[in-house]
Amino acid sequence: MRSGFSFVSFKSPTRSVSRNDKNRSCAWRNDSLNKTVPDYPSNPPTGNDPWVRPELIVPWRRIIEVVAVMLGVGIIFGAFYSTRHASGEFYQRFNDYFLVKNGALECAFLAPFLLFLHRSGWKSSDFRIRIGWWTSLSAIGLFFVTSFGVYLVNRSTLSLASIFHATTFGRWIDLFVPAHFDVAPGSIHLHWATIIGATLLNAFYEELVYMGYVFNQLAAKYGAQKAVLLTAFLRLVVHTYQGTEHLLPIALWSLIFGLWYRYQRKLWPLILAHFLIDLLSLGLFKIMYGASS
Repeated sequence: MRSGFSFVSFKSPTRSVSRNDKNRSCAWRNDSLNKTVPDYPSNPPTGNDPWVRPELIVPWRRIIEVVAVMLGVGIIFGAFYSTRHASGEFYQRFNDYFLVKNGALECAFLAPFLLFLHRSGWKSSDFRIRIGWWTSLSAIGLFFVTSFGVYLVNRSTLSLASIFHATTFGRWIDLFVPAHFDVAPGSIHLHWATIIGATLLNAFYEELVYMGYVFNQLAAKYGAQKAVLLTAFLRLVVHTYQGTEHLLPIALWSLIFGLWYRYQRKLWPLILAHFLIDLLSLGLFKIMYGASS
C-alpha cells in the first residue's frame, strides 16, 4: 500500500510538471517568434517608427561636417571638371586604373567613417539594411522602375529638342540631351572583375552616406519630405562631373530612391539597385568600347 501510494504520488506530479513545462516551452517559442523581425510582407514599416534613435541625432553642423568629409572630394571634383571639360568627356577616363584608384579612395574614407559611426553609438540595425529574399526581389523591381524612368527622361529630352530645335527653349533643352561622345571602339580597358568590385563598393558607399546617415538625420530633424529633396539635391551636386545631360536622369533617380526609402525604410534594396544600374551602364560601356582581352 505504501509503495503503491508513493508510486502514484510520484508519477502524477511528474506528469503534471512535464505538461506544464511543455506548455511553457510552446508559449516561449510562440512569444519568441512574435518578437523576431521578419521580412517586409509580415512586418511593414509604420510612420511612427523613429528615423534615428534620439541619442544619435546630431546638430546640423555635424551633418554638414560628415557631408564635407565623405562627399567633399566628389563635390569639388564635379564642380572643377564640369566647368573645364566638355559634357560627356568624363567617360573617356574610365579604365581599370581609374576604377581601382577611385575604389581605394572610397575605402580610405569609408573605414574611418565606420569607426566614427561605431564610436557614436550606431549599430547595424540603425541603417535598416535587412538583406533577404524579399528585399532583394524588391531591389530588382526598383532597378527596373528607375532604369525605365531614366530611359523615358532621355527619350523625352530628345523629342523636345527635335521639336523646339530652332527656339530659345530648344537651345536650353540641348543641354540635357544625351551626348554622343567620341570614343573609339576597343580603346577602353576594363575587366569584369574591376567593374563588379568598383560598382558594388560605390553603391554601398554612396547609399550608406546619402540614405543611411544623411537622409535619416535630416528626416529625424526636418521631416522625410525635406530629406527626400535635400538628398536628391546633394546627389545632383556630387554628380555634376557627368555633364548636364545626366542631371535630369540623376534627379529622377534620386527622387525615386528617396521616395522608396521614405516609405519602405530598407537600405539593402537601394544598395543592390544602385549596383545593378551602375553594372548595366559600365557593362554596356565595356561591350561597346572595351578592348578585347
